[in-house]
Amino acid sequence: MRTATRKYCGLATLTTAALLLVGNVSWADNNKGNEAGDDRAVRLIKVIPVPGTTANLTNGKLYSFDISWVDQKSQLYFLADRSNAVVDVVDAKTGTFMGQIPGGFAGVGLDSSGAVSTAVSGPNGVVTEGHCLFVTDFTSGKGGRVVSFDLDASFPPPVVSSVFTGGVARADELAFDRKDNLILAINNADPTPFGTFVKVTPSSCVLTPPISANKVLIDTAHGVDAENGAEQPVWDGDTGLFYLSIPQIGSAVSHGGVVSIPPNGTKWTVLGSGIDFCGPAGLPSVRREIYLSAAIRSSIRPARSGARLVLSLQRPMM
Repeated sequence: MRTATRKYCGLATLTTAALLLVGNVSWADNNKGNEAGDDRAVRLIKVIPVPGTTANLTNGKLYSFDISWVDQKSQLYFLADRSNAVVDVVDAKTGTFMGQIPGGFAGVGLDSSGAVSTAVSGPNGVVTEGHCLFVTDFTSGKGGRVVSFDLDASFPPPVVSSVFTGGVARADELAFDRKDNLILAINNADPTPFGTFVKVTPSSCVLTPPISANKVLIDTAHGVDAENGAEQPVWDGDTGLFYLSIPQIGSAVSHGGVVSIPPNGTKWTVLGSGIDFCGPAGLPSVRREIYLSAAIRSSIRPARSGARLVLSLQRPMM
């Protein structure tokens, strides 16, 4: 595969401790424009409070959370809420808080010293496909976990399947391949990070428990020396490949990159020569382009979040 790379920096999106709905000016002003004209700027529309649950260990407030996801068809927004050990659900179209989905999640976890540790917390990653919701988690003694829900069931939907990726820490971010009905879940916090392929039955949202052959270490022997964990995977329908952002490749803290792997693959391929001074993290894919969020690192300037890097993908030559 040939990969063209375009680099540019911009402002970062902001993470807050409440759910925010934002939009462009025409939306915020009810399509009436604004005093400066329709400049397509982002505006705060509404703040949606998140209620505490009995499982909340952060003073009843939303302090610890991870990935969020919007289902484009239903316009439902899902948030991995660790403080309450649930997935929060908001109707993004109306700005209505719909409720919370429990799943036996770890909540805010503590390490052996008693300090809060995301490595043993959950829920973490969330993604939907059709009527199925998939969430990653941590279970003590079993490591990473992937949980599925059928969103067609009465709310809150019960757990359909719960399977384990293993390791000693959480399963974090995940991506879904709708062609092969396959999840790639990443255990980012293990001493050697790894990915796990999990088969899905779309009609029922049932997950097939993975075996050792479904796991791929993210190390030199398997194509990439990930020295500081791994971040967001994404599946691209045009190329048929999974892509994964790696904050650090090799011993140089400033050197990271994006790797690819085919469904049920056994080796990662670094795109191009990697990416310097970026610390790759988020990785959405739109029309054969991967938009990579990053934390710019430099020996001259301090680390700065907010860079974006675009990778233009081309279908592999057959």
